[in-house]
Amino acid sequence: MCWKNERKEQASGGVIIINYETRYIMMVVKNVINRKAAPIIKQRINWENILKASDYQRVFSIIYHGMLGIEKEMSKSCEDQFYHRYRRELLLSASYKSAEEVVWWQLERNRIHALILGGTAVRELYHIPDMAHIDGLEILVDKKDLPLVMRLMRDMDYEQKENRTGLGILFVRTPGIQVTVYDEILSDNRELKRFFSDPVKKYLNMGSFRYLHRLSPEEEYFYRLGKLTESYIRGIIRVREILDFWLFMGQQGEDFQWKEAKEFRKKMGLEEFACQIEILCDLWFGKVKNQEYGTALELEEYILSGNAENPHLDATLLPYGRVMLDFYRRNRESEWLERQREWLFPPKEYMVRFFPVLEKRPFLLPFFWLVRDARFLKQAFVKRCKALMIAIRMRLFDFKEKLKAKFIKKELPEGSPSETEREEPAKTGEESQEDAGSASLPTEGNVADGQADVPEDGEGL
Repeated sequence: MCWKNERKEQASGGVIIINYETRYIMMVVKNVINRKAAPIIKQRINWENILKASDYQRVFSIIYHGMLGIEKEMSKSCEDQFYHRYRRELLLSASYKSAEEVVWWQLERNRIHALILGGTAVRELYHIPDMAHIDGLEILVDKKDLPLVMRLMRDMDYEQKENRTGLGILFVRTPGIQVTVYDEILSDNRELKRFFSDPVKKYLNMGSFRYLHRLSPEEEYFYRLGKLTESYIRGIIRVREILDFWLFMGQQGEDFQWKEAKEFRKKMGLEEFACQIEILCDLWFGKVKNQEYGTALELEEYILSGNAENPHLDATLLPYGRVMLDFYRRNRESEWLERQREWLFPPKEYMVRFFPVLEKRPFLLPFFWLVRDARFLKQAFVKRCKALMIAIRMRLFDFKEKLKAKFIKKELPEGSPSETEREEPAKTGEESQEDAGSASLPTEGNVADGQADVPEDGEGL
């Protein structure tokens, strides 16, 4: 039976007390990333809390590597939970690798220009690849190609799900493979959207692929920073995201244009946010320097406490993002059901934070209620219209393909070669070898078979 920990996380006088298990997790992460032994346990630990907290912060695989050698400190049941959870993580990572190869092959085969934003490449950031955590595959395509991509995902047995954490279209497949497709960059920052507004085919080609593209180091830096900002705004920022960001920065050499990067992040209004993230990275994973840690410690409490709201921190890090912060902090189903009227018509003390003019002219409160609610209704309307347009384009695309197939079938006399056979030129010996090699590429059925091998907890490897 796991030990019972007497210390609990609580708030006292506005200061959040982080429990010992959470602090120990951060010490283990720092030591493992820097290739050191896990720190000595100085007091009793609730290992179930360690399991839950490391899973929540998405650093479980790192914690498991750090726990190797000190299993004697925990009970047999807790040890089994750690082992089975880590085993499932490894199997899911292997499934992601297979799924990624199939998706890439389909995009290249159908000549769809796609920008790869996230996937199994995150494993390259770690000296032990199995320490990485894959959130999902992320792909950016042009708007005109979105209906075809959605059809391809459907043909590969992916099921479309509601995406509550972003603007992309989420597809899910057993045993938990997630693929998110975007037709625009996930950010409400105007400068960042303008920076990533080029057609997908303008980006660097990825390896030997003709239609798959990648970000340059500078572009990836801005994308990761923008994604961190969005995660903070939505209240879903985790230790893993910050660790990936720190490891990415550590891999950049002298060729990286740091001066231009800092100038552009200042233009985006993210200078303070980026600085505090970097200070927090030094505090968590690097060497402690002689600098001001006040705001960084406040940010640490926010992340480790489960993203408890902190208006002072919001105003310090993102002074120009207060409207979006207000929207996402209050856009929760339970609050919408229980306090709908208060959400639509908040008190003056709350509204003054966003409309300081109310301090001197409180009679304008009803007007600013309308302004605030109109902003939210506009965002909801735009999102609904976008989803409707995508659905219409999908139906038109399917209808067009059916008509095309029908007319081709009528035009071809019985026994004549198909359109593909007539248009396909005679293959050279070199092309035949390429086709033979492509036959070894994974198919949708291969992935499904590989995923079916993922055992449930408690089964043997």
